[in-house]
Amino acid sequence: NQNKSYCPCLNTADPRAGDICPAYCVKGQVTSNCTCDTNITNFSVTQCEIEKKCITDLIHQTASDCPCLSTEDPRAGNGVCPAYCSGPDIPTSDCICDSNSSVYTPTECQSDKKCTISSNQTVPKDSCTCSGTNYPSGCKCPNDSSQLVGIPKDRCSCRSSSDPRAGGICPAYCISKDDQTANCVCDSTSTSYTLEVCQMDKLCTFDLVHQTITDCPCLSSADPRAGKGQCPAYCVKGNVTSDCVCDTNLTSYSQQVCEIDKKCKFDLINQSKSDCPCLNTSDPRAGGKCPSYCTSKDQPTTDCICDSNSTSYPQSACNTEKGHCSASSNSTVPKDSCECIETNSPSGCKCPTDPTQLIGIPSSRCECRSSSDPRAGRGECPAYCVKGSLTLDCTCDIGSQSYPSTTCIKDKLCNFELISQSKADCPCLMKGDPRAGGICPSYCTSKAELTIECMCELGSSYPQATCERDKLCIVDLIHQSTANCPCIEVGDPRGESVCKQTDIDPSDPDPTDPIIPDPSEQDPETDQEQEGGSKQDDDEKEEQKTTNFVWIIIVIVVVLVIV
Repeated sequence: NQNKSYCPCLNTADPRAGDICPAYCVKGQVTSNCTCDTNITNFSVTQCEIEKKCITDLIHQTASDCPCLSTEDPRAGNGVCPAYCSGPDIPTSDCICDSNSSVYTPTECQSDKKCTISSNQTVPKDSCTCSGTNYPSGCKCPNDSSQLVGIPKDRCSCRSSSDPRAGGICPAYCISKDDQTANCVCDSTSTSYTLEVCQMDKLCTFDLVHQTITDCPCLSSADPRAGKGQCPAYCVKGNVTSDCVCDTNLTSYSQQVCEIDKKCKFDLINQSKSDCPCLNTSDPRAGGKCPSYCTSKDQPTTDCICDSNSTSYPQSACNTEKGHCSASSNSTVPKDSCECIETNSPSGCKCPTDPTQLIGIPSSRCECRSSSDPRAGRGECPAYCVKGSLTLDCTCDIGSQSYPSTTCIKDKLCNFELISQSKADCPCLMKGDPRAGGICPSYCTSKAELTIECMCELGSSYPQATCERDKLCIVDLIHQSTANCPCIEVGDPRGESVCKQTDIDPSDPDPTDPIIPDPSEQDPETDQEQEGGSKQDDDEKEEQKTTNFVWIIIVIVVVLVIV
């Protein structure tokens, strides 16, 4: 309902298209005035623009983009398209019949050039030219590609360019890399998508396994050449190598976790304990980011850890002196009689106070910790929640400074238990809120069902912008123009000064604007007052003249008496 000056026409999904806005172009029915829809899948903007040029600027288009027309083609005879025949093989033997000629009618021309024998018969080879209606065995395929319409490909094989049967009897031409299919054919004369580029794109898409990395670079996911000599293998969880590549599309082993695993294995010295837990042997961070390895009892420090690979101070001796368990994990010991370790965690063992020592200890022995647990996200314990990437089973880290647990818990409730939350804790959403119609306003579904209380929904079939404008006609009608909010018959707060006109010209002044008087015009009452004032002045002047005349006479009489 909006005019173009207030709401410019959209390049897709505009309900005014075909009315005050140009209609969207339809494949095969393009007009010079239609608009290319940017969001239609089966008719790309590129295809649409080419078809429009075939109408609006045909003379400058190639035959591959715009097939030659059967009549009134401005390119006829200029090298792009064949000339129209003015007689049998005139001006050339490959001229085509003009479908609209009155001098050399199409019927006469076709009889001179085209086969008249039915398609199920046979004629001497190349004795007549195949047509869409008659293509007997032995007919000659037309030189002009535009004449191939309706001729089966077993009579006239599909052409590498300008074949009007492409997309029907023949495979469609490839338009771009994004629109490629296994069956499309590269157009040998296309300038917008050259033959060489098209053919290489097809090989890289549909025959990648046989291509070199020079022609087709390795893909970040699903490359059939991975691990076969040309491209690096994709990393496998638990078996990461220095030259493997993290798969960007693997859900069971995300790229983020994979990259951390690679750093933990091949650049460990520069990693933090939170990303890469301390190792029980050969950790280059020992004595720095990680505890030192024990060389003897409580040496070099009391919090040193046992080195699982030490020969000078064997782990078994170290564990005994540090109180670590020596019994196997499937046995039982008196409660808290020894400390659980990765290799030995019998029932009854005491969990280590240092969280870095929890690696390898099952959560059934030492429950997952709410912060700094190196087992988090590695199968044994749930991963800690990451802001913006919450999952249902992630755990809020109570020790996180960047994402406080109170905020995390609230965010999880708002994401996964929203229906049970209050508006104070979880504000109403502009889209898809399960509380809509309860503690949150219902979503507005159409203009006919619009209420003051409903909320305009993002991504709705009732566009949010349209909804918001329609709501103004309810909640703030007095300040809206009649263009946006038509007058209502009863109770319109804008009054007759605005709503008395039924047809409003946009160029007319708004009746609510103040009227500024024209200084060249005078009010009739003012004119009368001025006329009355002038007459009164004239009477006063006349009376003054009479008085003066009387006094002159009196003076003359007095002088005569004295004389």
